[in-house]
Amino acid sequence: MLAYDLEARHRERSVIPEDAVVGFVCDLLEDLADEWAVKPLFLYRWWDPEDQAYVARWAAEEWSVSEAKPGSPEEIEDFRRRQISRMAILGATAENKPLLEQSYRRILGAFEPHVGMRTYLFGSRPSLADFAWFGQLSEMATDPTPMRIMRDIAPFTDHWTRRLDDASGVEGAWHPREQALSGMAGSLLMIAGELYLPFLVANAKAFAQGLERLEIGVWGLPYALSPFKYQVKCLSLIRERFAALRVEDRNALRPVLERTGCWAHLVTK
Repeated sequence: MLAYDLEARHRERSVIPEDAVVGFVCDLLEDLADEWAVKPLFLYRWWDPEDQAYVARWAAEEWSVSEAKPGSPEEIEDFRRRQISRMAILGATAENKPLLEQSYRRILGAFEPHVGMRTYLFGSRPSLADFAWFGQLSEMATDPTPMRIMRDIAPFTDHWTRRLDDASGVEGAWHPREQALSGMAGSLLMIAGELYLPFLVANAKAFAQGLERLEIGVWGLPYALSPFKYQVKCLSLIRERFAALRVEDRNALRPVLERTGCWAHLVTK
């Protein structure tokens, strides 16, 4: 991972908590942001015509990938159509829409009570997981539909994404373990245990069995799509990092991981 390569070169401004227990949770929540939060982002971005038009305009100018002139009406339409054609592949379907929308609201609910001027996931300095969440939430803070939702129910999270856009002057410190594993991190671990890890496990099983479709139910809502090979790798890496912890560190993590529903999905038999 690029972040760990940078860590090795620049230890003076680490984004990985020093405590191995907290460091593992940082990795897990970073993966949750990268591999799940992108799903509601993609849904909102390409579902309604207002969002399609907003994103396609700036993306077609910055990410021109066709023969059409960057920013031209032709390029805008080409980009819009290409992204919409990928919605089913990424699970952004009518069937999955309720769960993706619910997950976005629960993510905002995990952040909103805890964010502040100098408050990050594991202390008064941002971590790798904070930057992963910034990558998703900062986009949803500008796309029309998720922006309105965020400003309505999570205004301080909206402010937090703007502050984290420039953390160059932030030094700060890591919280003690017990404090670091509560608050935002604890709330996001609940989402990992109830939604993300069960999804990864179901995806890995479906892929191993050669199934064309995986189906799960979370919070009373359905979710279904074709299994992804890359997310099989995600589950394997998470489990490998968990297994690599010292026995005493895994034992220290057990109470919070059991309480949030993560433990059973991390311990392989």
